[in-house]
Amino acid sequence: TTGLTTSDALDGIANNDSSGNGEDTNILLIGLDSRKDMDGNDLPAEFVTDALHAGDSDVGGYNTNTLLLVHLPADGGRATALSIPRDDYVDVPGYGKRKIKEAYGLAKADADTRLLDEGVIDTAERERRARDAGRRSTLTAVRDLLDVPIDHFAEVNLLGFYDVATAVGPIQVCLNNPVHDNYSGADFAAGAQELSASQALSFVRQRHGLDNGDLD
Repeated sequence: TTGLTTSDALDGIANNDSSGNGEDTNILLIGLDSRKDMDGNDLPAEFVTDALHAGDSDVGGYNTNTLLLVHLPADGGRATALSIPRDDYVDVPGYGKRKIKEAYGLAKADADTRLLDEGVIDTAERERRARDAGRRSTLTAVRDLLDVPIDHFAEVNLLGFYDVATAVGPIQVCLNNPVHDNYSGADFAAGAQELSASQALSFVRQRHGLDNGDLD
C-alpha cells in the first residue's frame, strides 16, 4: 500500500459479513468522475483538458460512473466481474430512491457541510473524511443491491485511471467498427491497435455514438 491512500470506509457496513478466511473474495472497483486530487484541489486545467480530454478541471463532481464487483473464488478459479450501470435506480440509505452513481456525492457533500459546521477548517482533512462518508454510502448501496459481502474496494478518479493505464500500457484493443466521440475524444479505426494512456481513458469514457449508449 506504499504510496496509496487507504480508507476504513468498509468498517461498520451493515450485514457485510466478509470473513476473508479462505472464503471467496469480493472487491468493489469504483471509478469516480472527479477532476480533483485527494486533497480536493483541482487538477491542472491544461492536463485535464489536453491529456485527459475531460473538459475543464472544475467540471464533474463525485459521481461513481463506474462500479465493478470482482469475484475471486477461494479455490483459485477464474475471476468474474459484474458491472453495475451507473443509472440503476436503487435505495440509497438516507436519500431514498436515487441513481446509484449519486450515493457517493450526496453523502460526501452532506458530510463536508457537517464537518465545516463542526469547525473542521483543514480542507485536506475535511476532504478525506467527507470522501470516506461518500465511499461508505456507495459500499452500502452496492451491498444492499446485490446482497453479497464486500471484502475490499479500490477507487480511482480520471487521473488514477490514466496512471494505471500508463503503468500497464500500451493497451491493446480490437474494434469491430470505427468509433468517434467528440465528448470523450475517442477516435479509433476498426481493427487491432494499441492505445496510449490518454487514448485508453477516451476509449472507456465513450458513450456517444454507440447503439445502446451507456450500456454499450
